Amino acid sequence: MSPRPRPACRVSCSPCPSVLPPGCDVAPIPPSAASLHRLSYTPSPARRRACQDALRKIVKCLSAPVVARAPVLVTPRGRVPGARRLAATLAGGPVGGTSTTQARHVRVEVLHRFRVLVDGRFIALSEGSQRLIGCLAVADQPRPRTTLAGTLWPERSERDAHASLRQALWRLNRHVSGLLEQENQHIGLARGTEVDLHEIYRLSDAVSESEPRVNRQAVRLLEGDLLPEWSYDWLDGHRESLRQVRLHTLEALARNDLNAGRTATALVAALAAVGLDQLRESAQRIVIAAHLAEGNTAEAVRQYVRFRDLLWEELQLRPSRQLQEMLPEGAS
Repeated sequence: MSPRPRPACRVSCSPCPSVLPPGCDVAPIPPSAASLHRLSYTPSPARRRACQDALRKIVKCLSAPVVARAPVLVTPRGRVPGARRLAATLAGGPVGGTSTTQARHVRVEVLHRFRVLVDGRFIALSEGSQRLIGCLAVADQPRPRTTLAGTLWPERSERDAHASLRQALWRLNRHVSGLLEQENQHIGLARGTEVDLHEIYRLSDAVSESEPRVNRQAVRLLEGDLLPEWSYDWLDGHRESLRQVRLHTLEALARNDLNAGRTATALVAALAAVGLDQLRESAQRIVIAAHLAEGNTAEAVRQYVRFRDLLWEELQLRPSRQLQEMLPEGAS
C-alpha cells in the first residue's frame, strides 16, 4: 500500500521544526532529517542560467586585457582607490609600469570634423562624450571637473551638469577605455593621445624657427576649421585664436617658398590663406607677387581687381599704396 502523499505546507519554516507551529497540518520532519531537508534545494533552470551568465561575465572581465596605468581607471565618480595596483596585478606587471598588452594608437581630430580613431578605426560616441573629448582636445591641458561641467552644460543646474559629466564619463569608458586620465579632480586626455590641432601649433613653431617647405598635408591641415559643425560659446575664442595662427603660418610658408623660387607651392599656400580670409591684404600681396614672379601679369591684375572690388563692397575701403605699387603703372 503506497504511502499517503504529503500535503503542501502553508507555513514557511526553514528548516521544518520537529514541533508543529500553529496552523501547520503537515507532519513534522524528525530532527535527524532536518539537515537533509535544508540541503534538498534545487535551483530552477532560469536561476541556474542567470548564475552561469554572471560567472561568465566575471571570467570575461578578469581575462580582458587591462592597461596598468591610470587612464583606464576613470569612472563616473572619479578614480577607484587601489585600482592601479589591481590593474597591474591583473595585467601581470608592476604597479605604474607598462602593461603586457599592445599599446593602442589613439587619435582625436577636431579640424574639419570631430572624430576619434583607435588604431585607425572610427569610434562612435554619444553627444556628451564628444563634447567632453572636444573640450579637452582644444584646451590641451587637464581641466577641473567643476569647470568642465559648467562649460559643457551651462544651461543646467550645477547638480544636473555634474550628473551629465558623470554620464559622459561612464559612456566614454564603456566605448573606449583609456582615453582619459584623472588626478586631483582634474580630467585630461591620456598621455600619448594624438590630436590634429596640436600639429598646427607644432608647424607654426617650426615655421618661426626654420623655413620648412610647403606640402599638401600641411596645407590641408591648416585649411581645417575648428569643429565647424559645433555651435558652443566656449569655442568662439579658440576659433579666432586658431584662425590667426593658421593665417600667419600659411603666409609664412608661402613667403618662404616664394623667396626660394618655388612659386607654384607658394601660390598654393597663399591661396589657402586667401580662402580663409578674402579681405586679408597680406595674403593677397603674396598671391599677386607669385603671379608676377611667374610672369603672369594678367593673373596678378585679375587678382588685384577682385580684391579691390570686394574690399570696397564690404568695407568701403581701398587697397593700400604698397599693394597698388606692385602692379604695372595704370593697372591699379
